[in-house]
Amino acid sequence: KNLAARKADYEKARDAYQAVISSQQERDLAAEVESQWQIFVKGAEEVQAQARKGDIEAAKSTNAGKVVATGRAMDATMSKMTALTDRSAAASARNANDTYQNATLVMAVMFGLAIVLGAVAAIYLVRDIAVGIGSILTPMDELARGNLATEIPQRPGHTEIGQIAAALHT
Repeated sequence: KNLAARKADYEKARDAYQAVISSQQERDLAAEVESQWQIFVKGAEEVQAQARKGDIEAAKSTNAGKVVATGRAMDATMSKMTALTDRSAAASARNANDTYQNATLVMAVMFGLAIVLGAVAAIYLVRDIAVGIGSILTPMDELARGNLATEIPQRPGHTEIGQIAAALHT
């Protein structure tokens, strides 16, 4: 029963791992574990058969000579797989961190550009309005002082300053 349960667990884990293999080195290690697993199972079945026959000494000898040694070899191979996976995970984490930092930098630059462009647009609008108002203030001051011969500049009529200038022309 125990061997059957171990087989089922191994097959489930093997199938799950096969789906995430991403390099030839991982494939090679998985194939090595599979080969070792087959030797382990054969040895375990041999131990069970010997024990069922009552040959306990042969079962102990086979277990110590084949099964335990193969199990240790599998442990070593799986340790290599774990180390490889850990290195890959660390590299992926570094890559993700670099991507995050780059994205943050791009967003900061874009935000800075938006602020600069907004400031330039605001300065342009304020300057345009100030020039327009300034062009009509001097003639209005002259008119207020009674100088009706003051020249009033022509401004486009579609702006408020243009409408004021047009009204002063009449």
